[in-house]
Amino acid sequence: MLGILLYLATIGGIPHISSVLIGLYALLFRGHLLKSIPRNVYTVLILYWVFILGATLNVTIHSAFTGNIEIPYVWLLPLIFIVAYTLNVKDITWLIVLAAIEALVGLYEYSIGVNTVLPWVTSREIGESVYMYYNKVKGLSDGSATYTIKLLIALVLLEKYRCLFRKWLLYLLNMILLVAIVMCFSRTVLVCAILFKIVIILRGYYIKWKQVGTNQKIVLFASLGFILLLFLFVCSLIWEDFIFQFSRGSNTLDLSGRDHIWEYYTNFIKNNLFFGNGSFRLLNIDGNHAHNSYLQIVANNGLLLSLLFIFTTFFNIKKRDYVYVFPLLILAFAQYALFWGFSYADVILAFFIFNQNSYCLSLENKRYNLIKSDCQSC
Repeated sequence: MLGILLYLATIGGIPHISSVLIGLYALLFRGHLLKSIPRNVYTVLILYWVFILGATLNVTIHSAFTGNIEIPYVWLLPLIFIVAYTLNVKDITWLIVLAAIEALVGLYEYSIGVNTVLPWVTSREIGESVYMYYNKVKGLSDGSATYTIKLLIALVLLEKYRCLFRKWLLYLLNMILLVAIVMCFSRTVLVCAILFKIVIILRGYYIKWKQVGTNQKIVLFASLGFILLLFLFVCSLIWEDFIFQFSRGSNTLDLSGRDHIWEYYTNFIKNNLFFGNGSFRLLNIDGNHAHNSYLQIVANNGLLLSLLFIFTTFFNIKKRDYVYVFPLLILAFAQYALFWGFSYADVILAFFIFNQNSYCLSLENKRYNLIKSDCQSC
C-alpha cells in the first residue's frame, strides 16, 4: 500500500503536501520497523540531523535580516527516511508496475497526438514538429521531466529486483519502459537510460567471466564482440537521425537555456558561498530552478552545509548499489530531481542508502520470503 501511495503522489495535480501524509502513513502502519535500525544507519541520521539543524539556523538568521519567513524544505528529510526505510519488495513491485502502466498511457498519448490525457493538466496537441523534443508527452504527470524520471527509476528498480519477475514479464516491462523513454525523448533521461543499460550489460559479462572456465570465456568474449559490432552497426544507421533529433536540427549541443541558468546560479554561489540563500529554495529571475541538483543545493544552503549533506549521502551508498544509483547521480547534473526536500527520486535514493534489508521486509507474503535469498545477490 505504501508503494501505491508514494506513486500516486507523483500524479499530475496531486499537491506536494501529500508527502507529509505518506510519511505519517508509513510511521503509523510501519513504525514498528524503525525499532530495528542498524547502528551504522544511526550515524548517517545524526549527520543528517546536523545538516537539518544547520539549515534551520541558516533560515532563522536569513529571516531575521530579510523579514522573509518560510518553512525550511529540509524539514521533510525525516519523512523521506521513514518512507524509504519502511518500503518493502511488494511496494517496489507496485512502483515498477505502475510506472509501466504510466508508460503505456504515455505511448497512447503519443499515438493520439496529445501530451496528456489528464483534464486538469495543461494540454496541447503534438505531432506537428519534426523534432521529437517538441512532441513530448506527460503520461500521468505534471510534466514530461517528472514522467520520464519515474520511467528511469522504474528501469533501475526493475534491474535491481529482476528476481521478482518471470523472464517474459521482465523483458516486456523493460521494453515498455525503454520504448516510452525513447518516444518521449527527454534527452537527459534518455542518455542516462542508455548508459545504465550499457553498464548493466558489461557488468553481467564481467560477473560471468569470473565464474566460468577458459572455453566458456572464449564464448563470452565472442558474444560480447558480436553485441559490440551489432551496436556499432545500429549506431551507424541511426546516428545522423539521432544527432538531428538530439540537437533539434542545429548539429550543436543545445542545452535548452541551461547554460544561462547555470551561469546565474554559479554567480549567486560565488557571491553567497557560505550561507547561500539562507536555506530557502532559490529560483532565478524567471522563476526557474537550477536544472542541476548540485548547484541548487549549494545555492540554497551554502557550501559547507551542502558538502556535509552530499558527502554523507555519497559515502553511505553501498558498493553493490552504485551501479543502480549512478543514473540518478548523473541525471542530477541536468535536472533538479534530487535534494528537493521530498521528491520521488529522493525517496528512491534514500531507499538504496537506508533500506538495509529491502529484500526481506515483506513478511506477509510467502512468495517474497521464498525469493529473499535470491534477491540478496541482485
